[in-house]
Amino acid sequence: MLKEAWIWLRACCAMPARRLGHLAEAIALDARAERQHFHWQTHLSHTRTAILRIAAQCPAKRCALILGSGSCHDVPLAELSHQFERVLLVDIVHLPALRARAKAFANVRWLETDLTGIAHWLDSVRGRVSAAQLATVDLPFPTVLQAQDVDFIASVNLLSQLPVKPVEYLQRQSPHLTLADLNAFAWRLLRAHVAALQQVAVPVCLITDDVQRTWNREHQLVEQSALVESLALSAAVFERWQWPVAPTGELPDGHYAAHDVVAIRL
Repeated sequence: MLKEAWIWLRACCAMPARRLGHLAEAIALDARAERQHFHWQTHLSHTRTAILRIAAQCPAKRCALILGSGSCHDVPLAELSHQFERVLLVDIVHLPALRARAKAFANVRWLETDLTGIAHWLDSVRGRVSAAQLATVDLPFPTVLQAQDVDFIASVNLLSQLPVKPVEYLQRQSPHLTLADLNAFAWRLLRAHVAALQQVAVPVCLITDDVQRTWNREHQLVEQSALVESLALSAAVFERWQWPVAPTGELPDGHYAAHDVVAIRL
């Protein structure tokens, strides 16, 4: 806990990201990655390999754009730095350890931005919104995708996480919103991200959770959800593997979780 508190104090993070919980989530995820180093190795290796497979298909190698870079546990940073003239890491939060690591590569930079485009709006209204506002709020095209020298884009274990903190914030601040309201908003964020990636004219590697399963201490399946088929992306999947995202001991009450992860070429 002391380590996490120290990171919180040192982190440079915009206030909307703090209020919505993105900084706390980034610190918690980094700590989990450290605890689960052994269990996550296969997932991390598959992710890096998939990124490099699509990156190798790029005819030009000016800039690689990595969305959801986080702490880059799953990003082949050294290889991309060697292959491309420039690598831009994009996430709503980058912790001090990532900033220090990135400085070791002369052509790697980071950008902290909200890829959903709604964090500032949610923070400005303190999460107090109506269902109608939630259904109609503009989801802007990410400006970072419009850079002229980008030749490769990877969205890395990001898609399923985009709605999590906004929805949790809305649950706290606008308890009148129904589950249907929140689910519809979550799917809007998911579809907007996929649509933005589909509009760019360069190779894109989309790596995301697909089927997410949670079991209880009696090994009974208690929750299951799926993304890829609902987003009409199944035909573009070129690799699939399992990620023991939360082995026994990570979740309350003896629950544990594993996700099917897919790599998609857009």
